[in-house]
Amino acid sequence: MNHIQYRVLYKCFVLELKHVESVKWMDAFRRVKKGEGFSNEDIQLVAGYYAKHESRNFRMEQSSRLSMEDSITTLDFEVSGQKEGLASVQKKLKVNGINLDLIRRQIRLKVQKERVNIAI
Repeated sequence: MNHIQYRVLYKCFVLELKHVESVKWMDAFRRVKKGEGFSNEDIQLVAGYYAKHESRNFRMEQSSRLSMEDSITTLDFEVSGQKEGLASVQKKLKVNGINLDLIRRQIRLKVQKERVNIAI
């Protein structure tokens, strides 16, 4: 694998992680907004999201800050955009001849082998 293929693979992994994080945030927002079946972790995720995004928009007026509905809409838009970006990167990997499932399997085997060596 050359450096160009590695860079595309790394970009794919980063996009997948961001996508999973956004989906977690969106699910937590929906559970908290509904008001039932949410956990303490969901509240912490929502608070963390607001802390992250309010620090960016510190100069905003109090009335124009993000509401819960705006946050859900924004996250939904981000998730759909990330799906499209992820699909294009995965398509690029297939064009370059990289089997993503095989690489994930190799990574899992390597991690499991390291865990076994540490346990011994």
